[in-house]
Amino acid sequence: MATPKSQRNWKARVKSGCGTCRSRKVKCDEERPVCRRCFLTGRVCEGYGVWGGGNTPSRSECPLMTGSDDLQIIARTLASIPLVTSNVEENGYFEWFRSRAARKLPGTFFSNFWRTLLVQATVQEPAVLHAVLALSAAHKRGPAEAYSAEKSAVMGSQERFMLQQYVRAIGCLQPHFSARDKASSRVALIACFVFICLDLLRSHFESAQVHLQNGLRILRETHLLPDKAKEVFHPKPDLEAADVWIIEAFSRLHLQVELLQHLHPHPCFILQPAGPESTPRDFHTFNEAWQALHSLFNDIFHLIHLSRHLPATPHHLARQQQVQTALAHWLTTFQTRLPAPEPPIPTFRHRFHIILLAYHTLATLLTLISLDPDNEALPDHHTPHFAHLLSQLDHLWSLSAADPSSSLVARRRIPGLLRDGVGVVDMGWLPLLFYVAVRCRVHRLRRQALRLLGSAVHREGIWDSGIVGVVASKVVEVEEGGFYEEEEDDEAVLPEERRLSGVEFVMLGAPVEEVVVFCRRRGDGAARRVVLARYDVYRKVWADNL
Repeated sequence: MATPKSQRNWKARVKSGCGTCRSRKVKCDEERPVCRRCFLTGRVCEGYGVWGGGNTPSRSECPLMTGSDDLQIIARTLASIPLVTSNVEENGYFEWFRSRAARKLPGTFFSNFWRTLLVQATVQEPAVLHAVLALSAAHKRGPAEAYSAEKSAVMGSQERFMLQQYVRAIGCLQPHFSARDKASSRVALIACFVFICLDLLRSHFESAQVHLQNGLRILRETHLLPDKAKEVFHPKPDLEAADVWIIEAFSRLHLQVELLQHLHPHPCFILQPAGPESTPRDFHTFNEAWQALHSLFNDIFHLIHLSRHLPATPHHLARQQQVQTALAHWLTTFQTRLPAPEPPIPTFRHRFHIILLAYHTLATLLTLISLDPDNEALPDHHTPHFAHLLSQLDHLWSLSAADPSSSLVARRRIPGLLRDGVGVVDMGWLPLLFYVAVRCRVHRLRRQALRLLGSAVHREGIWDSGIVGVVASKVVEVEEGGFYEEEEDDEAVLPEERRLSGVEFVMLGAPVEEVVVFCRRRGDGAARRVVLARYDVYRKVWADNL
């Protein structure tokens, strides 16, 4: 006699499979980092919780760096995030995150941190969920601009929600701070990264750098980085995928800070992304090309640091030559594996191609002056490189201006701080333009850099186009000071005594209210850090100190 259906012996349902197989209600083979069933069927493996792998079907490549299929992959991934709260208001902001913020904020080079790990952590960890909801509210709120009373009321409501979610995220993190195990440290690091992004959107640049330093401290304390290294940290080998993605995310943010600080002496901390330590590295995709170039930038920054603190030695020269060889290998590989795209390839792929080449040009320039980084006359010997970099950026501007979806399309601009709400947390062209404007002393070229900076109405992580533009303009104004009006010759060499050394700027306030620009002045045989000028962001006026 047949056994009644209610009395059949059913096997207990396994809950340890990957998220994709569990949602499809099929057996998972639980291979790491990507289950074989998902791999063979071309599905996105959502991994085994926050800490257990997951990836795209066959590539670790950034979705926006490959083609339309990958664009569909990330769209499906974000759309498949389940609602994680029954609160209607929270669901609204969560929907904004997955449909808007999560697609926009990562910028040019997507990462597995944004595409996979943050998605998993948001679903499974309350601390990360509330941090993400706060980030979404800040992204939706946009800039603190003068609005109508009705709009201001809406923004006030969004501000209150954001602060509430931030406080709840901090509260949910307390048990993780006490536990100090691997899983809790990962939750803390992911939430810390989201807090940095939140601060960047809100123009809280000081707080963002504090959060970044806290994240780097946690990385050291959790032994994901070697204990003995004092300046250059290479992640330990054989890390789990989640750890690799976390380190990569923090390394990208730290690279932004290094680009902001490399013009002046400062404590050295180099965080290499996970991967082979040896250079040159091979690559096949845009994202892999950026990772290889990122590692080379770190090598260059370390060489600059050594040159500032130790006399030039044959060892320094050998390291410079090694970096130059690696950069040459990078360029050859890039041109062979990733040749310039031609129509009908989408415009954004042209922009990716150009921005990578432009950063290679910057890396080349930095390497050429790395053995004497504070010699302000040395860049004069490399004017062709500055001209080449500026031509690349001018081409990039032309492509972006022709693209209706680009952030360079003309927008209403409020004087002072950037207030149009267009921003990403990764780097773009702002560091490149700032470097040309400040270090190139060819009048024609640096003025062109300033014009391009003036066309920018967006933010790239810690690089705000409004702040970068006024600082660069101030440096040029102080250095040139009518010199070319008297000379009437754009090609005249700017005298050395007019040049500023060790330029740096600090953004104070939350949101930023004042920008203080420093430089180095020689006196009694030593260079002293002095205040050049202060900029009042809201009054839009400079107060000169020199």
